[in-house]
Amino acid sequence: MLPTVQINLAKIRSNAAFLKSLAPGLLLAGVTKGCGGDAKVAAAMLAGGAEQLADSRLKRLRRLRKRFPKVPLIMLRQPLKDELDEVVKHNLITVVSCKSVANALAKAAAKQGKDISLILMLEAGSLREGLFPDEALALAKTLKEQPAVKLDGVAVNIGCYQGKMPDNFVWQLLQQVTAAIKKLGFSLKYISGGNSSVVSFLKTKTLPQEVNHLRIGEAILLGMDTLSNQQVPELAADAFTVEAEVVESKKKNGYYNQVVALGRQEVGFGSLQPLNAGEISIINSDHLVVRSKQVLALTG
Repeated sequence: MLPTVQINLAKIRSNAAFLKSLAPGLLLAGVTKGCGGDAKVAAAMLAGGAEQLADSRLKRLRRLRKRFPKVPLIMLRQPLKDELDEVVKHNLITVVSCKSVANALAKAAAKQGKDISLILMLEAGSLREGLFPDEALALAKTLKEQPAVKLDGVAVNIGCYQGKMPDNFVWQLLQQVTAAIKKLGFSLKYISGGNSSVVSFLKTKTLPQEVNHLRIGEAILLGMDTLSNQQVPELAADAFTVEAEVVESKKKNGYYNQVVALGRQEVGFGSLQPLNAGEISIINSDHLVVRSKQVLALTG
């Protein structure tokens, strides 16, 4: 039996619904990167209360647009040069952190006689993509002169690189840049305060009141707070289960070593956890070994 992945869509829907219940007034974008843009998972996110879908790859957003023609879709990664026209064609809300990309999207939109909706990503300590405050303001002023551009939001990434707990600096940065851009005449529909790393702020209701939008993937899919890398107790962590065949089981040093036909070639560098008793002691390119005190039918 080849390894298979079973997806419990009801648990996906329940996870989305719980997160939505923590802040009913916030817009929730369900991020589908972790499931390859699967349409059934995306539908479960929407059924749980997500109003938007988001991904970082155009090929997946293309499929989602075909399946959900009226759902707002967000492209989380700046488009490549040869993707600009299609991003405009599919009406993708696009996250940008570079003046040249924003201007190129404006030209592509003008050429098609359409508008393009942009969200500016701010540098908030992740040391990844992001505009410094002065750059964001300068770009916003430039975009005022681009009739095909709708500057609809600002966003921050929290914990994606350094795993740092967001502090007052991050929130003050978001608040200050938001206020400055609004003074330029932009209404800013989306003040996007982060991703699955802000679940604890949702639970304690300590997000700044300006934040009205979140981009959540792992918390919905895996029940994880990505800042602490801990399971959120109220969320299901087993919406995705892997079934694989045990090809050898022998007792060694007082334990059963169960060799499973599943390895890094299938799971990459992700992690698995047995649902039964036992622990994964070895995983290499071809095999995974579960050590337990009794013989197990492996599902994990």
